[in-house]
Amino acid sequence: ADAIMKIVNKELAKPVNVLKSVEPQVKEAMNHWERSVEIMPDYHPAWNSLGIIHSRVYKNYDTAIYHFNRALALEPTKPQIWFNLGQAYEGMGRVDTAIFLYRENLKHDPESISTRSRMANLLYRRGKFREAIELNQEIIRIDPDEPLPYVNLGNYYFFQGDTTGAVSFYEKAVRLGAPAAASNFLSNYYMERGDTDKANYYRNIS
Repeated sequence: ADAIMKIVNKELAKPVNVLKSVEPQVKEAMNHWERSVEIMPDYHPAWNSLGIIHSRVYKNYDTAIYHFNRALALEPTKPQIWFNLGQAYEGMGRVDTAIFLYRENLKHDPESISTRSRMANLLYRRGKFREAIELNQEIIRIDPDEPLPYVNLGNYYFFQGDTTGAVSFYEKAVRLGAPAAASNFLSNYYMERGDTDKANYYRNIS
């Protein structure tokens, strides 16, 4: 079932709806974990895996939260469970609760980049621009070669109306291997300004 879950998570990470293609594997994994909790109700990985399926595959956040809470009751120091629970509340639109849970996650996994990134973006949505920036700066200190914080910072400046500031962050992100969206943005930006050399450069690496 662990191998199946890895396949499912990989497919769900793709930018298209692939649920139909992986649904047989999802159902197989769910049946396995449901049998596991019947036989071994204290086996926290089964509760956590069921929560992942309900949260990330079916978007049944209430059911997912129930499973994650069962897992946390058994293993309250497991950072991944706190993270998964935060994602479920984020999916429900419960931003403040998600932020609280991501903070709890960092108590158990102080170096987590993904937790800082998600929390920073939620804080930005709450108007806490400075705190969002600081979290991304922490990511840069943890891993200077990670493009994600530069993408985040570029987004914040763009949404604040500072396109020039956003471009400088996106360019840094692209140099570190950011997703194609950043280089596509830069290509369009420079094309609109008549700089065809830079526009073509970023188009070719997207």
